[in-house]
Amino acid sequence: MDTPLALHVHLAAQGQSLAFSISFERYEDPTTLSRWQPSDNFVVPSHPGCVRRRPAFVPGSFREVFLAALFPRLGNHHPVPLPGHLRELDTARVEFPKRTLGEGPYHIVGWSVPASQALTHLRPFLRSWTRRYGAALSSPGCFVALDALDLLHAAFSHGNLLPTRLPGLPDHAPSRWVPPVSLNALMSFRRALVGCPSLGAVHAWCVRAHEFRTQPLVPQNDTAPFARFAVEALSSVTGDSSDNAPPSKPTPLKAEVLASLHASFGSCLHPNHDVWKPAVLPSQSHLHGVIVPSEAGRSEQPWQMEMALIGEGPAVPLFGLLKSDMLRDPVVEAADDTVRRFPASVAYRDWEGLLEQRPFLGARPELLRDGRSPLTEAEMSVVAGLPPMHGRPTEKVYRALNMEAPSRGREPVLFSVSIGNTQSARLRVKWSPVNDGELEQQLGEGGLAMLRFVPELTVVLGEDELSPEQARLLLESSEGAILRIGRRAVPRSDLEAVLELALARRKVLDRLMKGGSLGWQDVNQLEDEWTAARDAARLESVFAAQWEIFLEKLASGSASRLTETPPGFQGTLRPYQLRGLSWMDQITSFGLGACLADDMGLGKTVQVLALLWHHRRPGGSKRPKHPDLVVCPTSVVHNWVKEARRFAPKLKVYMHQESSRETDPRRFGDIVRTSDVMVTSYALLRRDRALFEEHRFNLLIVDEAQHVKNPLAQQTQVLKGLRASRRLALTGTPVENHLRDLWSIFDLVMPGLLGGPTRFSRSFLEPLRRGEETAMARLRRRVGPFMLRRSKRDPEVAGDLPPRTEQIVECGLTREQAALYRALTEVTFEKVKGGHGMGRRASILAALTGLKQICNHPENYVEEDPERLLGRSSKLDRCMELLEELIDQGQPTLVFTQYREMGELLQAAIEQRFDREVPFFHGGLSPRERENMLDAFRSEDGEPVLILSLKAGGTGLNLVRATAVIHYDRWWNPAVEDQATDRAHRIGQTRPVNVYKFVTTGTLEERIQRMLEEKRSLAAEVLSDAGETWVTEMSDRELRDFLKLDESSEEGAES
Repeated sequence: MDTPLALHVHLAAQGQSLAFSISFERYEDPTTLSRWQPSDNFVVPSHPGCVRRRPAFVPGSFREVFLAALFPRLGNHHPVPLPGHLRELDTARVEFPKRTLGEGPYHIVGWSVPASQALTHLRPFLRSWTRRYGAALSSPGCFVALDALDLLHAAFSHGNLLPTRLPGLPDHAPSRWVPPVSLNALMSFRRALVGCPSLGAVHAWCVRAHEFRTQPLVPQNDTAPFARFAVEALSSVTGDSSDNAPPSKPTPLKAEVLASLHASFGSCLHPNHDVWKPAVLPSQSHLHGVIVPSEAGRSEQPWQMEMALIGEGPAVPLFGLLKSDMLRDPVVEAADDTVRRFPASVAYRDWEGLLEQRPFLGARPELLRDGRSPLTEAEMSVVAGLPPMHGRPTEKVYRALNMEAPSRGREPVLFSVSIGNTQSARLRVKWSPVNDGELEQQLGEGGLAMLRFVPELTVVLGEDELSPEQARLLLESSEGAILRIGRRAVPRSDLEAVLELALARRKVLDRLMKGGSLGWQDVNQLEDEWTAARDAARLESVFAAQWEIFLEKLASGSASRLTETPPGFQGTLRPYQLRGLSWMDQITSFGLGACLADDMGLGKTVQVLALLWHHRRPGGSKRPKHPDLVVCPTSVVHNWVKEARRFAPKLKVYMHQESSRETDPRRFGDIVRTSDVMVTSYALLRRDRALFEEHRFNLLIVDEAQHVKNPLAQQTQVLKGLRASRRLALTGTPVENHLRDLWSIFDLVMPGLLGGPTRFSRSFLEPLRRGEETAMARLRRRVGPFMLRRSKRDPEVAGDLPPRTEQIVECGLTREQAALYRALTEVTFEKVKGGHGMGRRASILAALTGLKQICNHPENYVEEDPERLLGRSSKLDRCMELLEELIDQGQPTLVFTQYREMGELLQAAIEQRFDREVPFFHGGLSPRERENMLDAFRSEDGEPVLILSLKAGGTGLNLVRATAVIHYDRWWNPAVEDQATDRAHRIGQTRPVNVYKFVTTGTLEERIQRMLEEKRSLAAEVLSDAGETWVTEMSDRELRDFLKLDESSEEGAES
């Protein structure tokens, strides 16, 4: 006969929140427990008493889940039944080893309670169950969960409701209504839950015992899940409250308004509160003593010791921090309403260490009482000379304080001391241009190479600036380790180090200077080397005000006299385009190179053509002797020529393209002498290198300059070898994948501006990886005057473009696709398991390609039945449905794919579905075929669909007839996809553009989509390395999580 049902309650992470689950225990017959044996000590066993069928009284809204949860167990892995079962079971044959009772994980089936039903359903259910059955058939977790929910429900006693919303939602999102909950109340709720380890559970994908132990049973170091749970649970109750019913249509409120409203009630449940911030390791906070000069008039004790807990954010005073009820909290609210992580427990840890190892400080009661104590000169000297006190508390101490121990190698600082109110001495190098009144003339004669600068060294102490000689006199006339200057303190060693640095830098300058000055390149090199040195924190490099003013004029283009569209130019420039023209005219007139980095589609070509016409128009100031050379991708050569004939028909343009190009050196020379502008492709420039290297050019224009990001590539070397007076780079993505792209572009247009690759890495990349913001500021200051970038989001541009709407189109997998996907992932996991080196990387890269092809269509992965395309790929079928809608609506559409084979399959599928042939633009077409295809699509009666290879058609083309763009498969870089979209969304487009990005759910495509969203936010700073190589460095487990197929992906798929 079955034993009675017993109830267990568990708590596990549920997305960004928490969820309670209930499970039931019952034994089929009295011998169940005695007959049960675990199969493997390393595998989490199934609980022998787990009830796997939903009891009739469990609400249908409680979702079935598979969990690994903690239960009491014996040393032989037998679970310990609840008291109500013991008298029903045959325990005579069960061994009960002495003193081996503990806890262990077991697999169970349970039912998850939504947070919105925790107070309305779970709380009354637990109250009824525990009252009826007591501890005999209720696990300890039942009582703990009930107590915690009672604490949360007590918030309603205040009688007020406040609007709120979860973090990350927009202002117009509907408000939720909750009672005010203080930080202390939320922490009491948290303490009630984390105080019961057996309450914790994890979802059952974790199958090994040691893996279960490494998973956080409850997010103990985080407060955000508890806050989110509180909002979801409390807001569900307010909807049923007749006494405190909220308005039927809540008014959208800004986060700042919500914060102010909650603060007036002492509530922390608003989206701006620090409880939503991620937790940090306790080693980032520690006890710190600061010595400051005391108030004037205290001659016996001229110094004062102030002690507090510091870390990220302002210091937290010790007074009141060591109360016993706060020691188990991961956060505490400081006096300035900020929230600090681990403060009470860290303060307790450090105070105990201080009492043991520094009794002469810890014995001062005023330090503990109010965090400060006066010091004599002698005491100050002793305390200031103390090194930091390091230590590692035992694991037992960390468990007692409910803290996460730091990883090995990260020793926490238990106590440190510093001098406060200090003005650290710094060495300042100020560069002033020689003959600053003639800067424009000097640049016009020989570019930056003609500029000379005079350095001046000074020692900076706070707001005071002294010459090195004055600083040395101050040092010699003072005594003690700390120089006390009014209420400021200057460490003697600091000033000595700066004076030594000044002496060393002066020697370097004297050795390099010729005639008392340095050239522009030398100044940049010294600045880069000095700011990357170990003593860089003691040195700052600044330029004289007159030079900064000149650079600002250079960046704005205000010195150019070109204020309107050049006469004879067959087009009207928009205001931002006219500014770009003025800027380029000014830069090139000074003999400098530059980079025009406007977003794709903002008319870089027309701005450059206006510049070329301005230089050569009749009546111009000085006509160049040599032709201008445009180098661009093959797909846009014809477009350059066509645009030149449209906007500047009087320019003599020569197109060096296809088999009709001139290859005879003598006749080619005649063409050079008679042409105004020459246009060629990267490929033909590389092939006909010898022809071009024989001649000089006025302006070298490098279009789609991201093609030169590899400085070792042959086409980059050929471009650098050309003899051109000035160089101009055009690109919509100056930092396509990595900041080195920017270096490579400027190494072409302005050699030496950023130094060589090693110097650039040492001076900029490495400091940026360390999080030094000054490196990015120096880089912007260095390249800012020579790079002009306007975004489509800029106010001066946005009004000229129609709106663009992006939509993610989610697709599942057919059974055929799912089977291929699983098979390939399993084969890959077996290949790479435990492997390393190039073989492992090659296997992963091959798998990535194969899996993306499977997501596209089985036929894209392996050719089996090319005549039967429809019905085998959910993505292809959804694409055909979307194309049918777009064609019916009269929206010409571009379809991008990264695989040529998939482009051909799309062609065939469209023919099968719509009985019409559509063009496919790819790299295998000849230049003439490409141009004919594009012209046909641009015409009013052109085909409604154009398929394009992402590599061949993703840049440079003008296809504004299209009003819809489909990205059939995803690339690793959002900038590449944006470039492709900009073929339609660009200047000249008059209608809204709709962008559809296809994603196969549950596969690596969905994870790529998440990565793209994260990577896009970094594009303005430093992007990680592009492409797929980073995936090859994943561990085996990370790789499995990234590639594996979620079972839900196949739901609803067609066979």
